[in-house]
Amino acid sequence: MKKTFTLFSALLLAITLSAQDTKGYFQFADKDGNIIADGSTIVRNVPEMDDFGEMLIHSGLFIKNVAAPNGTPVWLVSDITRIDNGSLQVCFPQNCIVYNRVSSNKSDATTITAGEQKDIQSEWLPSTYGECVVTYTAKPLEKFGKTYTENEGPSVTVHYILQDPAHISQSETSNSVPVAIYDTQGRLTSTDSRGLRIIRMSDGTVRKAIR
Repeated sequence: MKKTFTLFSALLLAITLSAQDTKGYFQFADKDGNIIADGSTIVRNVPEMDDFGEMLIHSGLFIKNVAAPNGTPVWLVSDITRIDNGSLQVCFPQNCIVYNRVSSNKSDATTITAGEQKDIQSEWLPSTYGECVVTYTAKPLEKFGKTYTENEGPSVTVHYILQDPAHISQSETSNSVPVAIYDTQGRLTSTDSRGLRIIRMSDGTVRKAIR
């Protein structure tokens, strides 16, 4: 009985140590390879237009292999805790999947070469002003026999915001007011026109907005 207990304890310890080791296999990084600390919250509030004329806000996140042996699988878990409108698109590692409600979602597994990083290709496609909050977790997989075990990995929360300039507080604008509005071609346009607009403020700053 003692021998069985000792073997069980040793196995449990080995699994625990393995999980601790694999948590540092992958990290989230920006496009330049700078590591984003585990547990961080970052704000993304700059909208862009894609090739199809749709507005989106990129996560700007990559998964970087910092210590995992080549061939170690990893998958991405996207926990959506708030989505006021529109949809969240995740194209990691290849196939694009669209979500439009609070949910927890898991991608297919992929491998990343040691020292390399892969764009998670995730963005919020808002249909109007609002917010979307998503926690992304990179979970390495470890093989035991013919099965894979999911281990703990780093997480980063992205707070997407598309704010109506008319609702920005006085303290945020420093009493600045809009002085000119342009379309995406740089042409002056009216305040009631629709689509992505570039707003030049009286203090010299520039804002993007959707109308």
